[in-house]
Amino acid sequence: MDREDLGDRWTFVNVLPRSGFIQTVHHGKRTKEEGEAFVKTIKQNSDGEAPLFLSDGWPSYPEILANTYSHEEPVPYSGRGRPRKPMRILDANLKYAQVVKHKERGHLIEIEKLVRPNQRLAVAPFLGLKKSKRSFRTRVALYFQ
Repeated sequence: MDREDLGDRWTFVNVLPRSGFIQTVHHGKRTKEEGEAFVKTIKQNSDGEAPLFLSDGWPSYPEILANTYSHEEPVPYSGRGRPRKPMRILDANLKYAQVVKHKERGHLIEIEKLVRPNQRLAVAPFLGLKKSKRSFRTRVALYFQ
């Protein structure tokens, strides 16, 4: 069996933090389309409010969440030129953090918790965050080097 044939199926799982109840399970390839279907199912199965999302370092999650938990607002026409495109407004209740595992030769080296600075207080109890000596921007820059 080729290694390329392995890992073609992912299981997306949504667990409610207080009760441990598994609310949503989605099976499929790890594509943006499958991720969108998973997040939309979460929204349909809930009250529609943006919950707390914790994920791994998959780069598609921030865009998927922004598209699902946002709305467009028209920009007032200034009277000159072409009307501007509507602005996408992110749901103020959306809380999101990534827990990124850094590995070297299959061994876990470090666990990094990436949180936007304005959401640090809301997400901290779920991640066990402490004060960091590095700023969020520095940690993100180091991660993407």
